[in-house]
Amino acid sequence: MCKKVSILFVAFAATMLSGNAQVFVGGNLGGGYSGGKTETTGSAAVDLPSTSTFRVNPFVGYQLTEAFSLGVKIGIDTEIQKRQVSATTGTGNVEQTTSTLEWDFGFFGRYSVWRHNRFSALLEATSGVGGGTRGKVTGPTPSDGSSILKFTFGVVPGLSYNLSDRWSVETWLNLMKFSLNSTTTTTKNANVDPPTERKRTDNSFNLGVNDPWSPWNTFTTFRIGFVFKI
Repeated sequence: MCKKVSILFVAFAATMLSGNAQVFVGGNLGGGYSGGKTETTGSAAVDLPSTSTFRVNPFVGYQLTEAFSLGVKIGIDTEIQKRQVSATTGTGNVEQTTSTLEWDFGFFGRYSVWRHNRFSALLEATSGVGGGTRGKVTGPTPSDGSSILKFTFGVVPGLSYNLSDRWSVETWLNLMKFSLNSTTTTTKNANVDPPTERKRTDNSFNLGVNDPWSPWNTFTTFRIGFVFKI
């Protein structure tokens, strides 16, 4: 039997006005959990690996004109997987944890390219830097994992609909975007003499349709948010 629970709170946002200046804040918040156990008649139940994920991505922006705004974003993304493995000494199993922690920071510019009644078509460009650690292992055979450093630039289209004078809803179509990415992964091996270090740099370019879409990946394809103006 396998249980899977996922939670996705796609966005929260509020807007504050002061004279002619308009500042808005918001972001994305999401998380999930998967796990379970296998039960066999006449045998003890075996726990399956459990995986927990969490992401928070707040932002703050400044409305320069009716159509153009600038802002900054930060993000933290974590994944922790726990599993039972054979102990190196003695009998029985012990818990092993594999974790990933990534962060990112960037600037964004948002432009309204078309307006009609309550609808607006938007373009958002983001440029940023990120880093973190992937595959760090604690347990019987610990490992520092790999450190990463990445640079990104992307443009993604979106739509906005004004529900009222104060409320609007936005959706960003990650399915269609332009992006440039460069990621350097550094892996160290301290178990050899002398210790070694390996670096790998991956560069990617995407234009147009990024991934095939289906109803099952709606939350990764569409980023939805609400904006409230005070």
